[in-house]
Amino acid sequence: MDCHDKTLSLWRKKENRTMAKKNIDLSVVLHDDSDYKDWLVELKERFYSHRLKASCATNGYLLDFYWKLGRDIEAKQYTNTYGSGFYKNLSQDLKNEMPGVKGFSPTNLKYMSYFYKLYAPLLANRQQPVDDFKLLFLIPWGHHCRIIEKCKDNVCKALFFVRKTWENNWGRDALLNWLDTDLYERDGKAITNFQSTLPAVQSDLAQQITKDFPSFFLGAVELLCFRYQPSVQDRHRQSDHRLAHLQGQG
Repeated sequence: MDCHDKTLSLWRKKENRTMAKKNIDLSVVLHDDSDYKDWLVELKERFYSHRLKASCATNGYLLDFYWKLGRDIEAKQYTNTYGSGFYKNLSQDLKNEMPGVKGFSPTNLKYMSYFYKLYAPLLANRQQPVDDFKLLFLIPWGHHCRIIEKCKDNVCKALFFVRKTWENNWGRDALLNWLDTDLYERDGKAITNFQSTLPAVQSDLAQQITKDFPSFFLGAVELLCFRYQPSVQDRHRQSDHRLAHLQGQG
């Protein structure tokens, strides 16, 4: 290494040390800047708020799908024709058609049927507030399964606990505790105004909604984005398109 190269190397090392020092100093300065710190807090709150909104919307689509699948199961009456083994076969067929997508176990399919049968009377009862029906599509599916277990034959009791879950931001553990009490017998006649505002971001209910919804839709996304393998016919069509494009350019 000649004198010039050695001098250049030493200069670069000195410059790197200076830049590193500046970066460290900048970090210290930023964390002492109250406006910067307030902005970080705002970004965090904005992110969690948007994530919760997205989760609630997705949860609604998931429950709508479950509701309609339960409706189809009841309408087609396959269980009357083929017995309880129908759920096992439907479960396997759905998994074969949509590999990687969760939520189609035989037990879950039965819950979808119960879900529809339990709340379908709400649609027939013109005196029932429309908001009561909308409320069904706001709380997580896991909450619904617990409510169905405890209130399968009592739609008023089930709806009462759906309301209480939303109003009080109950997580699943809190819901289970209250389901084992006489809360409905004591307060079931009380009338409350439905509020469709989002649950508190840090509440147990919000955390459950955010946690629960991805398994259904992320499985579908994974299926479409990562597991799709084009058929031989698709590959041939793609090759033909590319060839035609190249010939057109020529």
